[in-house]
Amino acid sequence: KEPSDITKSHTHEVGDYTIITPEIKEDENAIVNDVLVDYVEAYEAGKASFNMGYICEDMYGNKQWNTSELRKIKTKLEGEDRAAITINEIENGVDSLAGYQSQNRMDIFYSPTEGGDQRKSDVLNIITKHDLEQCDYPHEESKIFEDMQLVGIGEIHPYIDYNDNENGKIIVERFKWDEVKWLPHSKDDASDSDGYIKEKWFTEAKIKGMWNEKFDKFQAEMQNIEQSMLYMEWQKKLDWQNLIDKNLPKYKVLDRWRKEYYKSYIIRSSETGERIDAKGWSTKDVNRTKSIKGLFKIAKTNYRLRRTAICGVTLLEDEYLDQDYFQMIAVYAKYRDGAFRGKVEIVLEAQVLLNKSYSLFIDIIQKMSGWGWWVERSMFSEREYKKWKRQRIFEELYTVLTVKK
Repeated sequence: KEPSDITKSHTHEVGDYTIITPEIKEDENAIVNDVLVDYVEAYEAGKASFNMGYICEDMYGNKQWNTSELRKIKTKLEGEDRAAITINEIENGVDSLAGYQSQNRMDIFYSPTEGGDQRKSDVLNIITKHDLEQCDYPHEESKIFEDMQLVGIGEIHPYIDYNDNENGKIIVERFKWDEVKWLPHSKDDASDSDGYIKEKWFTEAKIKGMWNEKFDKFQAEMQNIEQSMLYMEWQKKLDWQNLIDKNLPKYKVLDRWRKEYYKSYIIRSSETGERIDAKGWSTKDVNRTKSIKGLFKIAKTNYRLRRTAICGVTLLEDEYLDQDYFQMIAVYAKYRDGAFRGKVEIVLEAQVLLNKSYSLFIDIIQKMSGWGWWVERSMFSEREYKKWKRQRIFEELYTVLTVKK
């Protein structure tokens, strides 16, 4: 045969290939330590914004003398029987914005692209509307919007719930804004973040119900946690009282979702342009494609999601997930350089000034009601009296009482 014919008739079989499933082989203490490292990093990244968020919530909730400086002023005023009143304009403003949003809510709508199928779009619109109504999303959306206006961030928690339906039920709900700590990111939806940590208080009964196989170890480690090496190493970097309350008792579970990056390849044919995603292939299987003429590999960066739950110094759960998306979406009112803020922060000083001004005004009125000038009509000449009366000095500055003899 001619060489060209030989080339055409000569083929190679790649053979079977194996998809590698990653396994976690790390020491449990090392895993717990890694979660605590991420938790502290995420907490420090948003610490200033979270602290301001608590102040903004207090201002909305009518606790407007609640900062350390304002508490001292209020204590001093009340100790002297002087006014320290609150005129809450913030609540009215936020409620007006929330009402406007609920009255002008937008629906999700699908429309076909050019040459698309209108019927498919109609079906998607019906299904989406049904699913969102089933999980009371309009109400959840309004609560998320309130969080955004108050503190600057809201958390959307979409997931599939299998508790009531074995086929799964789509849930989209609000997650409390201060119970999620994101690792550093620059995008407004946090899609470029490497992960986040959900933190929630649990009772012992709930921990036992959810992680029964780890409960005995959890109890033993919690009983002597002060002697744990991890506890002592983190004592200066972490406020353990914010994670463990033995008086109630209750314990905060840190549930970390994190991207773990790895390299994979796309195998492409230079002749046909066909592509094969070699994600999960072993290096040996990828290299076997070199023996086939016209095939070449393209490197790309992938990530898999790893979920790890800890409580105290105990590892409760650690696994790789069969999904590549987070079950949490951050939405910001304002986000810049790692800090977020809402509408309330902008008007804090004006609200404080309003309260101080009204308190001062009431204080002046109270003093004026107990102190005044008692004068006789004959004390001033008729000419002076008429001039001062014309200039409204008596009416504005003090009260003149005419005393008849």
